[in-house]
Amino acid sequence: MNNLDSDILCLNIITRKMKQYKNSHYSTYNLNSAQINILMGIKDAGPMRKNEIADYISIEPKISNKLLDDLVQQGYLERSAAEDDRRVAVFVATKQAKELFPYLESVGRKYAADLTNGMSDDEKEQWSKLLRIAADNSMSMIKSKNDYNKRWVYINTDNMDSHDATELARLLNIASTNIDAGEADPSISPSLDPKRQGDG
Repeated sequence: MNNLDSDILCLNIITRKMKQYKNSHYSTYNLNSAQINILMGIKDAGPMRKNEIADYISIEPKISNKLLDDLVQQGYLERSAAEDDRRVAVFVATKQAKELFPYLESVGRKYAADLTNGMSDDEKEQWSKLLRIAADNSMSMIKSKNDYNKRWVYINTDNMDSHDATELARLLNIASTNIDAGEADPSISPSLDPKRQGDG
């Protein structure tokens, strides 16, 4: 297996396991990983328009429509008029969603910690930097916003020097080994889980 094949395998492992990891913690709330990405995007950026949300989580608008409708029906989002144009609707997090945010963040932090287990602080910083470069490169490979079916499924390292590209490959191997070592830990931050706060 050459380096490119190894990188693709590592990335696929991380992507697949990350989805399983998130879904295992969020299924209690009838939420999937894509819907969580929407909620956390609105938490970070504030009210967003439909097309902004589709761009933010990088999915087709028609798919985001279904996800948003479900989030509204479940009470996590509500539609409101945009401040700069009352004719345009934006999606706003509800009280129900805001109560869930601390738990969602705790799951994300635990996942990130497990993923980078075995990396030094310097390696974690480098890992974060290189992932951002690779993500930006990957987004630039989409020729148009609607060209979702023509993405290349590999990490583009065009904007990295040879040392950085090699370092990313090494850290990908560490991360994929960590995430492939086991399934999600069901005990993550139960005190922050709104559905567990009444237990005891």
